[in-house]
Amino acid sequence: MRRLHAIAVAGLFAAAGAACFNVVGYKRGDYVPTEEARAAFEASGKPTFIEKEFSAGQGKKAFYGSELAKTRFYVTRKLSDTRNGEAADPAYTNLRNDSYLARLKTALDEMRGRGEEVSVQRGLKVVPQNLADQARSGARFNDELFWKQMTLLDARLDGYKNLASYTALSYRAIYKDQYIINTTEDVRLTLSPGEALLEYHQGSDGIYGFLVTLEATYAEKLPVTTEELKRKISGENGLVALLSNPPSSGAQRGLKVKQASAEGPWVGPAKAVYDAAIAPFSKGLEEQKITALFIVPDGLLANIPFAALAGPDGKLLIEKYRLTYEPSFSIYKNILSRKLPKNPPSVLAVGAPPNSWFDQGGLPEAVREAGTVSRIFEGGRLFAGQGGTESAFYRDVPNYSILHLATHGLAHKQPRKSFLQFGDDGSNDGLLTAAEISALDLSHLYVAVLSACQTAVSADADSTGELVSLTTSFLEAGAPTVVGSFWQVSDVSTTRLMLNFYEKFLEVGTSEALRQAQLALRTDSSYSHPYYWAAFGLYGFDK
Repeated sequence: MRRLHAIAVAGLFAAAGAACFNVVGYKRGDYVPTEEARAAFEASGKPTFIEKEFSAGQGKKAFYGSELAKTRFYVTRKLSDTRNGEAADPAYTNLRNDSYLARLKTALDEMRGRGEEVSVQRGLKVVPQNLADQARSGARFNDELFWKQMTLLDARLDGYKNLASYTALSYRAIYKDQYIINTTEDVRLTLSPGEALLEYHQGSDGIYGFLVTLEATYAEKLPVTTEELKRKISGENGLVALLSNPPSSGAQRGLKVKQASAEGPWVGPAKAVYDAAIAPFSKGLEEQKITALFIVPDGLLANIPFAALAGPDGKLLIEKYRLTYEPSFSIYKNILSRKLPKNPPSVLAVGAPPNSWFDQGGLPEAVREAGTVSRIFEGGRLFAGQGGTESAFYRDVPNYSILHLATHGLAHKQPRKSFLQFGDDGSNDGLLTAAEISALDLSHLYVAVLSACQTAVSADADSTGELVSLTTSFLEAGAPTVVGSFWQVSDVSTTRLMLNFYEKFLEVGTSEALRQAQLALRTDSSYSHPYYWAAFGLYGFDK
């Protein structure tokens, strides 16, 4: 049996207009009334509320519904997860409603004891971290029970709202691993000049987009049907096929690859997807002078590199913007509230350890890459050869703040079974699955770099809209920043990209460092095709 490390399961906050009070200084955005929101989430998990409010011209309410759906899915799926056919660890599903409220009251009492001012400012709905029985049976969340529990805890929290100054305490101290659902107003208060959020929702009758900047909110239904967009992205001659399979051969992280120039058949689909997903917001992006985009993809857009989309002037998105992907903006806001590690950076680098029963062939460049990365920061550790086992990884990962995994990766059709390859031993099989990763506590990390194949691919995204991948599993485990890949990557070019990334990331931040590394590779005639540089995206904290 594999060793599992349990961490606290994230709860979820939702707000209902009738019971809210305002934060001093501004009015919170439009809230979804509880009964409307409850009716919106059908058994399939597809909220018709978003489409209804969008059609009624209520873009802000539709955006809130999108954030609620994405965040709710992300933080609750661990409760209903099972590993190897067994029930989830009870530590995941420990009922903590009373302990949460007790911690809240204790924190407020301690503030008063120190003479700190406590004033009524912010009342938010709480979704409890519970439903243990359902989690143990591996069942999916029951919508009716979800909203019932939310309402019950609302009433219990009412007794505290006259005491609570939610803004006087640190965001992390009050909410721990729980999530406030962000309105457009919350987003605007979080963004810096030049930054914008671009969020998508794939509905039953089309795809909707929301652009939120410091000055305005734009809501648009994309000018393309879902089927048309699917052909442009996933068709035989669609964007993904042409980017991930360029035309001559070389070594790859698992397979054989081809080589091509910076121009070619991929440019047409890259422009077509740009026209569908970006062009409706181009005016707002230009007017607000945006230079950095937070992208919350959904459905068909979940597994594409926005960096390689081409505008009408031929410029690629990566040439115009710093790009960071998020499961939801509410999750990004939660990441911002965390304390970053104070210790000097130290790296645990894994270089394609052999696995006795899952032999995918050697990756010599990956081993060299991991060795070089392990020496960039003082006190680094290299896992390669027979010593790079899954068991050793569990033992040593708490001691390092940077995790670099240059190894084989596999995106499984059942996303929680996707895995990264380690060495095997008598205790573990060496296949570190998404489910096992999400059970770890990786909140001590600066960044996790998954220098492997298809680590950001969500296998069910086209049909369910749900982002479940190795990358999101690291986010679930508490890693604030994760670099993941969209397709089977080239061995040599990936090494160059990663070393360029590490040269810059402490100086300019993770997201900008990845952008500069990708642009540097693009200007090299040997690696100018997007296959080599566009495969990787950065998720989570962008600084």
